[in-house]
Amino acid sequence: IGYPSEDGAVHLIEGSDPLCVRSNSSDEEKKVAFTFLKFLMSYDVQKSRNNAYTQWSARKEVLEEQFENVDDNSISSLIGFPQISLEEYGSFNEDYATLCELLSDAKPKRALPRELQNILVEEVSAYLDGNLSEEVMTAHLTDRVELYLKEQKK
Repeated sequence: IGYPSEDGAVHLIEGSDPLCVRSNSSDEEKKVAFTFLKFLMSYDVQKSRNNAYTQWSARKEVLEEQFENVDDNSISSLIGFPQISLEEYGSFNEDYATLCELLSDAKPKRALPRELQNILVEEVSAYLDGNLSEEVMTAHLTDRVELYLKEQKK
């Protein structure tokens, strides 16, 4: 979100509270979900909920503002890691320039949708555990992927 590539792929940012919308949801349900996401990702909400001292925004312009407001005395932390002072780790300006360079050179990674990854893992795991023959695994994969693709068209 915020840094899409030219070919339409996006950088994946997963939240701790995922929002799921069934592929066969009604138009009204999809509209409500879209409206909620639009609200959640709006500049005002992202600006009010995210700052460099709590969490980084998924919205490009808010994230860039956060970067601008970080200084050598800012304290950041990640869940599971101790707080650090940027002052202890060298020049903020140098680090900021490196981060901006990495972001500008970033190439999004294309991946299968999570649902297809789960199907593949389930079927291949059953095959590798000896619970399915190669033929049965192939048939299961074919059936499940076809069903998934049909659901996506609804």
